[in-house]
Amino acid sequence: MLPLLYPFVALVVIATGLAGLSIWSRRMLVPKLGAIGLTLCLFVLGYGTMVELLSRPKPIDAEWGGRDLAEARVIAAEMQEDVAIYVWLGIDGVEGPRAYVLPWSQEAAEQLNGAMQQAEEEGGEVQMRDPFDATPDDQDPMFFASPVAPLPPKA
Repeated sequence: MLPLLYPFVALVVIATGLAGLSIWSRRMLVPKLGAIGLTLCLFVLGYGTMVELLSRPKPIDAEWGGRDLAEARVIAAEMQEDVAIYVWLGIDGVEGPRAYVLPWSQEAAEQLNGAMQQAEEEGGEVQMRDPFDATPDDQDPMFFASPVAPLPPKA
């Protein structure tokens, strides 16, 4: 998160300078040209910051749009011990998978690892229960292997 702090501070400084120039430059040409220059800097820095954000997983607790989502399909996962758990989730109704980062938890890592092994053995999928819930239920596991759907009956 620290690499994005500096561009954000720069954006705030430029936006503050732009606001100040727009307030005080009613008739003078030099402040107006300065405001145009700061606006161009703001556009370039904002685009660079946005492109950098596209390649980073979103913290799972920063997701506010899907708080009522019951389950999500885990497409891929990577665990870095004592650092974080990175998951790539497939969400019904959302185009394309989304990358998220969960804080490290030994219990969640064990659940995820067990669910991945079970899904590989049985041919099912790994699911994540209540992925964006701020208060997870400790009784049900966060990660589980979904059962394989039975084949349709023969005619």
